[in-house]
Amino acid sequence: MTKLRVTRWSKFVSDVKKGATAGRLAAVVLDRAERRTKSGSKMGIVQLSDVSGQYEAILFQEGLNQFRDKLEKGAAVLLTLSASIDGEDVRARIVSVESLEIAAARAQKGIRIVLNNASPIVDIKNKLTKKGEGEVSILFKRESAPEEIEIRLPGGYSVNPETAHALRAVPGVLEVEYL
Repeated sequence: MTKLRVTRWSKFVSDVKKGATAGRLAAVVLDRAERRTKSGSKMGIVQLSDVSGQYEAILFQEGLNQFRDKLEKGAAVLLTLSASIDGEDVRARIVSVESLEIAAARAQKGIRIVLNNASPIVDIKNKLTKKGEGEVSILFKRESAPEEIEIRLPGGYSVNPETAHALRAVPGVLEVEYL
């Protein structure tokens, strides 16, 4: 969350009351409702939650059309919000939405693949065909020996949730960790 420069809702409210007008927050979507405005266009009212509390944010028709599929109940999202003060309340408007998993993966510098033997190496090599900026290392752990051996693979690789998921499915892979 630090790499993503995420603010908690409670801090965002405090910052807005001190003059801030925008921020980035990570949240879980609790619910989404759609209504018509006075002019007849649609707007969305999204109930959100983070570790500091629950809150509501709105988005208008263009944003609703663009981000509707990312604002499903239960989705973990990274939001850019704009805000204004209405009396004592802070009114939040959604400017952009991204999957938190995808944003977190992009912020990671790489992945570590944990193995207890070398048998999955060929399958791992086949899953790491895309070149990118991410580092990949393989950590060998043996139950019979206390030492671990970590090998950093040369070059850069595409490190994204799809790659991590594919690597987790390789027989013999114990874990895939983001670095």
